[in-house]
Amino acid sequence: MSTRNIRKFVGGNVLPPPDSDDSDYEPLYATSKKVTKNPTVNPFEGLCPSSDSEQEKGREDNEESDEEIKLDKKTKRKNLKRKKQQKMRGSKVFEMDEIDQSVKEINDLLGAPPPAPEPVVEEAKSIQDILFGINYKNLNPSYELRRLLGPDLEEEARNRKRGRHYSINKRGLVIPVEEKFRRVGLTMSMLTAEKVDGCSFFSIDHDETYRKHHKMFLSIIVTARDDFPDLNVNEAVEFMHVEKILQITDILFAMEEYDRAKKLIEKVVAYLLFISHPLFRMCDRSVRLEYKILENRVYHVAMLKYIYVLTNSACHRTALELSKVLLNIDPTDPLAMIMLVDMLALRAREHQWLVDLVEYWRNTRGADYMFNLLYSYALAKFHVIKKQKGDMAEADAALHFAMKRFPSVVPELFKVTNNKNQQIDNCEMFQDKQNMSRSVKLLWNDLLKYYTLFTASKWREPEVWTWFSKNAVVMTQQYDNDEEIQKYVKTFASQRATFLRRLPQQVVRHFQVIKFMNNFVFDEVIFTMRPGVASYNPEPWPTEDINRYKYRFTPQLQMNQHTFGLFGDLVRSLAPEFVAVPQVIHEQQDEAAGGHEENGEGEGEHTFGDLYNAICQNLLQTVGPDVDVNLLPTEEDDRWDFVLPDN
Repeated sequence: MSTRNIRKFVGGNVLPPPDSDDSDYEPLYATSKKVTKNPTVNPFEGLCPSSDSEQEKGREDNEESDEEIKLDKKTKRKNLKRKKQQKMRGSKVFEMDEIDQSVKEINDLLGAPPPAPEPVVEEAKSIQDILFGINYKNLNPSYELRRLLGPDLEEEARNRKRGRHYSINKRGLVIPVEEKFRRVGLTMSMLTAEKVDGCSFFSIDHDETYRKHHKMFLSIIVTARDDFPDLNVNEAVEFMHVEKILQITDILFAMEEYDRAKKLIEKVVAYLLFISHPLFRMCDRSVRLEYKILENRVYHVAMLKYIYVLTNSACHRTALELSKVLLNIDPTDPLAMIMLVDMLALRAREHQWLVDLVEYWRNTRGADYMFNLLYSYALAKFHVIKKQKGDMAEADAALHFAMKRFPSVVPELFKVTNNKNQQIDNCEMFQDKQNMSRSVKLLWNDLLKYYTLFTASKWREPEVWTWFSKNAVVMTQQYDNDEEIQKYVKTFASQRATFLRRLPQQVVRHFQVIKFMNNFVFDEVIFTMRPGVASYNPEPWPTEDINRYKYRFTPQLQMNQHTFGLFGDLVRSLAPEFVAVPQVIHEQQDEAAGGHEENGEGEGEHTFGDLYNAICQNLLQTVGPDVDVNLLPTEEDDRWDFVLPDN
């Protein structure tokens, strides 16, 4: 204890006198105030050492007191919580009572509400909606490039400074352009206010000024002696004459000026989207823009060219989505997208979608008779099973089926991938010695080159090629040892020669649209026959041809075995690239019928000898001096007859 405390209890620092008697001495603490109050309590009792038992008792007492304090605190807390909960419950009950009371009063005044409607169960999507449904996000090529290559930091910085780009059409494809278009020349209208079979039909319309420009353009095209007429690019772009711009892109592609051609195609597509009707939504499967209407064809042709531009720029997913758009707006498939969509799916690696598509088209469009779908289906099946780590037996069977039906594809794939195999070369199955005319073989070779060159990169992958070459060798062994397989291959070869005798009209149109894009798409010329027609309106035209503005065209006479029989085969064998170049009679603006009669005056039908002479003259024109040969329509029927020169 400190001296301060001692002095506090003692009462001061006064000591007893030294000479006084100790018997009469009374200590100061005995007279202190605190001691007098409690005489029995010793203030220095805490200083005395205590025994162990006393210490333990003190500890137990302290622990008991601490426990009691804790219990008291817990009970107090519980009581407080209970009080709060009771208050909250009371308030909630009070609020709910008020609400119930107000609802009851309203029900008494206005009557009880009707029962809640049952939840609407969403209908399951049809197979068509799943396969041909359009994803808006995939219509933007910049999104796909950003996903593949990452963001362009410089472009983002420029966009932040300039602000947002001008969007052409928020309902569909978005193509940034540097200028805004004017609504002049072309418009899009809805043909019928009510839907027909659940679909809305639209058409592209020409105003009077555009019709005047278009007739002048047609007069230049049809009188041209070659595929490169003299056209003014600036004038076409200023007026946005889309047919003329597409014709100029063909010239630019032939001259290998690819950048300028691509920019013009993008401008045409952007303008066609700009003039679209507000209800014409590319993502809607119920809109129709029929190809049989003459003015609508430029939309289909421009989109097809743009699809090739996109896939050449590695935007395969966007190109595939636009292919679905063309299949939706005209289900008759006028430009043979069935020939291209499988290859775009392979490039975009949409393997499961391709498997489902081919299985659907087997029942609806005869996919088992199209070699491109069969081989692409087998390749897609290989990738799907590989991803699932399953058994490759199903993919092998699909590839064997394709090889038995179209064995000529196998050696062509070995050729384009720079591979050789002696067993393949010596096998009779892959030599394809069926009886075909020269013209049919030329067309068949064009189809083979078209498919194999377009998909060569996918077959060239190491794992794919190992699987493909192994199955090709197995197929040679089965063919040599199994008579049933030999019989099946030979039987289908005769059927194949029948339906390949003539290319479908849709395929011919497709090739005419891309005839000058050979080097751009395939790095080589693959089409032996060059039909000399304009790609903005490729022939042959549909049977139901709707020409609302009475534009006059002269169709090109193509030399094939169906046009002239055996003599056509002879001419095609001598000059595979032969095309009859017509001298076109175009319509005057004031009177259509009068101009036709003037030009056809004194001309009539001719005998086969005259036709023979005309063919010979055209053949000489291809390989020798120029000779004029005209084609004129007859008013009695839809046939086209040769008209010989007067001299």
